[in-house]
Amino acid sequence: MRNSNTLEDFGKKIGGARKDEWAARGLSLSDLEEMNDAEKAKYVKKDNIWKKPDYQAMYDAGMPREVLYYIKELRDSLPPKPLMDKDIEKYIKLVSGIRDAAMSIKSVDEIGKKFFDGAVKNTILEAGLSNSNVSYYKKLWYASQDGLSRVKWNISKKEFLFSDEEKAVRRYAVVCMDENVRYEAWDRSDPSKLRLEVKVPGGKQYYYPNDLKENEFKKGTYLVFADSDRHNIMFKNIATYDEAKAKATELYRAANSIEVPTEKKDRKKAFSAPQLARIEFSGRGYRDDSRDITGQDYLNEFKFYGGEFGNWMNDADRQASMNFGYEAFKTIAEVLKVPDEDISFGGRLSIAFGARGKGAAAAHYEPMREVINLTKMKGAGSLGHEYGHALDDLVNKIRGEADLSQSRKLLTIQNEIIGAMKYKDFEMKEYGSYVSYYITDKNGLHCMPIKSDFYENSTKFDKMFSKQDKGYWHSDIEMFARAFACYLHDKCSEAGIRCDYLNGSAEAAKFDGIAAIPQGEERKRLNGLFDKFIEELKEKEILHERKPEKENLKDILNRAVEKAGKQVRENEQLKIDGFER
Repeated sequence: MRNSNTLEDFGKKIGGARKDEWAARGLSLSDLEEMNDAEKAKYVKKDNIWKKPDYQAMYDAGMPREVLYYIKELRDSLPPKPLMDKDIEKYIKLVSGIRDAAMSIKSVDEIGKKFFDGAVKNTILEAGLSNSNVSYYKKLWYASQDGLSRVKWNISKKEFLFSDEEKAVRRYAVVCMDENVRYEAWDRSDPSKLRLEVKVPGGKQYYYPNDLKENEFKKGTYLVFADSDRHNIMFKNIATYDEAKAKATELYRAANSIEVPTEKKDRKKAFSAPQLARIEFSGRGYRDDSRDITGQDYLNEFKFYGGEFGNWMNDADRQASMNFGYEAFKTIAEVLKVPDEDISFGGRLSIAFGARGKGAAAAHYEPMREVINLTKMKGAGSLGHEYGHALDDLVNKIRGEADLSQSRKLLTIQNEIIGAMKYKDFEMKEYGSYVSYYITDKNGLHCMPIKSDFYENSTKFDKMFSKQDKGYWHSDIEMFARAFACYLHDKCSEAGIRCDYLNGSAEAAKFDGIAAIPQGEERKRLNGLFDKFIEELKEKEILHERKPEKENLKDILNRAVEKAGKQVRENEQLKIDGFER
């Protein structure tokens, strides 16, 4: 157990959809308790309630193909998401009920009417669905009644779970020259024309090889005919059936451009920013006497909605993260010249330290819960980037909630920032209520846009490095966040502040001479637009002007010490998993 002095979650409960908890078992009704309306709209869907089964793996493990096709038929018949918000709970009950019943089927005797009369009817009733909800289960109603013969017919027609070899044998006739095959003259006008007559269950099949000669093929060997062509022999005198199937499979793969499985090729690797060895801070003495920061400090000064810690963070990790974060948020407020309480945008923003992990990401922002999460080890240096995401998201939400006519100038500046991120030369233009930009040459004539170095290099990063979402590096939201982090970095430099926890990784997106960040004149232009952006946010009272603070003697002395190049703090070491100051 933790001692009474341990830092615990603070403020209001952030909550939210904890996907890691239902990733394997599937989303259930109890998970709705942690979701807001936006999360319900995003996450309540069939693929999250009933994960798509790995039919091939189940077949390889011995599950009958007929059972697997029937399960697939049931799952496919369910709607991908609720048709109406009011039916979310009924939808979850229906999908999860059919999922549990279907995944328990083991033999072909259980499919068809037996399953329909039991599981399907009962699940529909238990879900509370009636004739008014028929859209939810109409396809399921019919699909679940398919009998074994119908299932087999569909398997054959769709070649469900057929291997390349099975598909090849269906397309390329493989004929064994045994006692069931004889040579036969078939053209009365020309008795020299021969064909092969092959006895098959239920009748005979005929093949017409070009220029066929009597006893041309060796007894007991195999022929492989071309796809849909009983005249053209692709291979002959093949010793065994397995060899003949292999030859047919080669033809099938070649015709369908299917590569033979080989060793996996090297895939694009994820970009990994260099991890900070130390976290340094030099600026104003925000923490008097180097005192440890508490959750109440975050609530009182920044007005955060709430704060969370990961359960696996020890006491030292929690305290160090709180101290680093406090100094970083204080720095943002100072360089943007806004009051500390504006940091949370009126109490909307939350902060989490190692509590809401997202794969291998060093940090991330959750727009549906309006929370920034920083991991214990990798999050240091990324707060400015994530704050850029929060700023982008929250300003757009606030602007959307306000009258558009009251935010026309703000929209124009936002579009200017997007234009400056992507293009070297452009001008703003208003079209009625629509504000956009267009590209002109030096004479003011419309022309093809010249992409910025920032945009070009970001596109190159997408080609070099992997990311879950295609176009991640050159997307507007990611370019905005990286540009804003660089803006904060430069504002800190102008103010003589070093805050590694805030922006130590702001300029880390560099590889092999390519930088996916704004530089040179492009950076200067963006920084100027961000200045305009912040000023307009103050004009619209989304942010506010910071009131001058009265300096006390200690502040004056501290600044004098800093100018002399000496440390403000004495004998202080803050450590967090290898980071130290």
